[in-house]
Amino acid sequence: MVRLLSLFLAPIALVLVLSLVLGAIPAADPGWARGDDASSLSKDRDEDDDPSLEAAATKAVDRGYRAMRAGALAEALVDYRDALGLDPTRVEAHLGAGAALEGMGRIREAAAAYDRAVRLRPGDQDIRARLVDALGRLTPEAALDRLGELAANHPDDPAITERIGLLLLLQNRPMAALGALEHTATLDPSVPAHWHNLAIAADRAGQVEKAIAAYRRAIALVRAGGTPQPGMDLAALSRRARWLEVRMEEDTP
Repeated sequence: MVRLLSLFLAPIALVLVLSLVLGAIPAADPGWARGDDASSLSKDRDEDDDPSLEAAATKAVDRGYRAMRAGALAEALVDYRDALGLDPTRVEAHLGAGAALEGMGRIREAAAAYDRAVRLRPGDQDIRARLVDALGRLTPEAALDRLGELAANHPDDPAITERIGLLLLLQNRPMAALGALEHTATLDPSVPAHWHNLAIAADRAGQVEKAIAAYRRAIALVRAGGTPQPGMDLAALSRRARWLEVRMEEDTP
């Protein structure tokens, strides 16, 4: 497990709702996006008077874009891979290949394509968001390591720590998830869903006071105009918080 995860193993913090599935991708596996079935599709390149590889790669990217717009995902994937065969550093081609793979349901390969784009352009937040989202749809075993690396490099990105916390929760490790999810809420405290998720995690971990506080915070943010999480029932959350308060009072000597 990546070094950042050790920062979140402390039994303090709260956890995300089971709405996404996380996964880790080994950081340098060249086979992630191999996709032999799509690569086997042949496609003739347009004749071009300009012999430069850059111009040819640009034409291939453009063809891929047009194919994507037409919904021809397999064709687009071949075009983007044609471009990468000419210029492996073409970020747009990695992104296009990732989008095509994602549309075909090949999420692991899509994450690998986005990962290559991130490594070529590490400061691009939008590209990183695509990678984090794709990793979030993989299994915990597949995604934790890479998410940990991303969090170490981008400690102020709440989307990354959110995915880490959710993944740990899905592994039935609520205490380990609390730190990551508490950090998420600290980074982005105005989002009701963060506090809702933290409340659920704290509840599962037996952290009653933290669960009550987080439930109350989520409810207050929604009532103040915040966007509720899908399926978020304020009345049910209020009842749960009150039940925990009663239990805590009964347990107090």
